[in-house]
Amino acid sequence: MSITDLLREGFQRHGDSPTVKHYTDWGVYRDVFESLANGELGLERKILVEASGGVRIEGRGEISLYEQNSNLSKYHMILSNEAIVAGFHGGKGFINVKPVAEAGVNIGNLIARIDSPGTLVLKVVNNVSNGLLLFGLNINVADNVEASIIVDVEEASGSASSINFRVGTGRGSISNLVFLVSPGRMMRMEGLVKPGDNSLVLARLTGVLNEDSRIDAVVDGLIDGLNTTLNLYSTLYLSKHSTGSVRGRGTISSKASDARLVYGFESILEEEAVAYMQPFLEVNSNRVLEARHYARNYLVTVDKLFYLATRGLSFSEAKNIVLTGLLTSLMPGELRSYCYSEIKRRMRSLPED
Repeated sequence: MSITDLLREGFQRHGDSPTVKHYTDWGVYRDVFESLANGELGLERKILVEASGGVRIEGRGEISLYEQNSNLSKYHMILSNEAIVAGFHGGKGFINVKPVAEAGVNIGNLIARIDSPGTLVLKVVNNVSNGLLLFGLNINVADNVEASIIVDVEEASGSASSINFRVGTGRGSISNLVFLVSPGRMMRMEGLVKPGDNSLVLARLTGVLNEDSRIDAVVDGLIDGLNTTLNLYSTLYLSKHSTGSVRGRGTISSKASDARLVYGFESILEEEAVAYMQPFLEVNSNRVLEARHYARNYLVTVDKLFYLATRGLSFSEAKNIVLTGLLTSLMPGELRSYCYSEIKRRMRSLPED
């Protein structure tokens, strides 16, 4: 199927509600792919990947995208399914990813194989100002490995992206995973987290949205093994006029036993920001130890900051302290330290009240 044929199908899957369609700016993607099909935009089928620390670039492979939520994965696979393979061999590792061009459609895929304990930071910088970044990511954690993983995506205000990921962990592994995102004009995220038997996965989407930025995220989780725990959380800070849509389905299959699944969404809103949250649970087994979900909003108001302000801080400083604490709560050690400093930096770049 060609891009022209896909444009006739649109982007949204039929199961999405009118509310979701309202919050998702599919016009961004339609305009880009129409321009690409008409030859008005260039296409780069590679990304720049740099590795350091305990990471080595180990060749090429084929990406496996999560194709449950929108037709963007079809566009992605038509353009490129070839991936760079990076191996993380313990300690501390860093991967930096950048588009090749600052305009047009940039597409790139990465497979990260984690075979030893440690902390991996994957930094993606999207500075494509006239076009789109398509980024596919597979993270595979080996059996009996304890790993902390940060996927840090930072976009320029005029940039747009589609990020598709699959996270799979092996038997007996422990994984702490944070997606730290700062969207531009539009970011679409869709992905799946699938833990192995006797494993523990704590996964969190943490977002800082500047004015007029927008994110539409679908994060699904699947437990189909024995004695498995999966906690999926999302916490977004939305500044004025920004929009966040986060939803997903946590599924416990009929094959699962002694499963624990928690699925929670939170949004911290400034005035005139909009958040839409929709967590689902699908439980197909009666051998479940825990299964629950929740969604809640916090509104940032002056009275909530008054106590800190009376201690000598400006309202801006007080707000940054409160928000940074909320956005990094419950994160373990190194992940919290990294995210705290990055969120604090990004908060400083937000407009003053």
